[in-house]
Amino acid sequence: MKVLNRLRFFSMAVLTLVVVTVRAETPVEMLQSALDAYFSGRYDESVHYFERIVAVDPKNARARSGLKNAQRKRDEQIRRDRDQERKSLHAAQAYLAQGKRVEAFDRTRDILTRTPNLPDGLHLLKKIRLKTEKSLQKSKPGSSAFHEAAGDLAYMDGDWFKAVDSWEKVLVFNKDRADLLQRLAMAKRKMADQQKAERVQVLMGLAQAHMDQGLYSDALKVLGDVLQADPTNADARILLNDARRAGAQAHQAELDGQAQDLNQKAVDAYTSGRPKAALVLFDKVLALDPENRLANDYRNRILGLETLAFDDRSMARNTPAGDYARAKKLLEEKKFVEAIEVLERRLDKNANDLKAQQLLDEARQNQRDLSESAYREALTAYSRGDRTESIRLMQEARRLDPNFARAKMALLKIMQEGNE
Repeated sequence: MKVLNRLRFFSMAVLTLVVVTVRAETPVEMLQSALDAYFSGRYDESVHYFERIVAVDPKNARARSGLKNAQRKRDEQIRRDRDQERKSLHAAQAYLAQGKRVEAFDRTRDILTRTPNLPDGLHLLKKIRLKTEKSLQKSKPGSSAFHEAAGDLAYMDGDWFKAVDSWEKVLVFNKDRADLLQRLAMAKRKMADQQKAERVQVLMGLAQAHMDQGLYSDALKVLGDVLQADPTNADARILLNDARRAGAQAHQAELDGQAQDLNQKAVDAYTSGRPKAALVLFDKVLALDPENRLANDYRNRILGLETLAFDDRSMARNTPAGDYARAKKLLEEKKFVEAIEVLERRLDKNANDLKAQQLLDEARQNQRDLSESAYREALTAYSRGDRTESIRLMQEARRLDPNFARAKMALLKIMQEGNE
């Protein structure tokens, strides 16, 4: 066993070394991360990064100043959180004093959900746990107190089945425990929620298996079941979009293959002196792909029409090609909001338009990349004391992506500093 433990320790040490090596950050990146956390109100994280910089470079004045400000903001935040949660903390402490450990635990956990780093809450949660463990140790095995403490600990560990089983044994001794009946009902609800979550996990695995096999319609059906059970499941919605996109790609590939075969037959008919038969076939191609250049050119030739210049035709309004051209022009001008709106309208008209979907994905990715880059440059400008340039770059990040919340928060704080 000792050898096994040493091997485990060695493996974890090696893994940790590898992770640290892979995730190593430059001083500039650490400074950007520190300022990002600071402007986003994550002061604990900001302090952590500033401390790392100061540890490497003790004379770094900007980092030392940033550390001092982040520590001050963190302390102010703790005081505000403590004041806001004072009543809730008192209520949790009162439950604990009455021996209602589960109620105290739930109340404290709710507090920490709202304010994860509140020291008073963390201390109280640890105290509740220790009192429950001591109660179990002091109780006679098999007694009512023993089963109740065991159920309380199981509840705190999220083992709903064991909590229900233990508390039901307590009710054998005293069937009139209203408080325990309430806890039991709560644990049963949580157990049902856990079973639902496990079912959702199984369905997600099945949907992914369908995706891997190219069975996109089956994947969509399973994901529909997932979202019916859990409408807010973000992973399911992401996979649903992937399934729709992959399904559209498969559908488009099938249409492209059909169009290519029809084009070949149509060209053969045209070159063999059967223009009417060729025209029928080219019309079938255009029914599958209205923008097919070859079919359009041959059709115009057969009908004796003058072939329009492709670029002029592509700029025509209210056509797929016109939308693509306008979107591309807007993207070249870095007008992402307008380009995304054009492409989303195109997809509203035809959800299987693969070309529009690809352009939309590229537009959103470029929007994210460029806005994030401008934001990082703004943080760097701020770190060297260039407030004017920092504001300009933050505004550029928001122009590229008006929904960029971190840039908005940072810009507000920088502007407030200038008014102080």
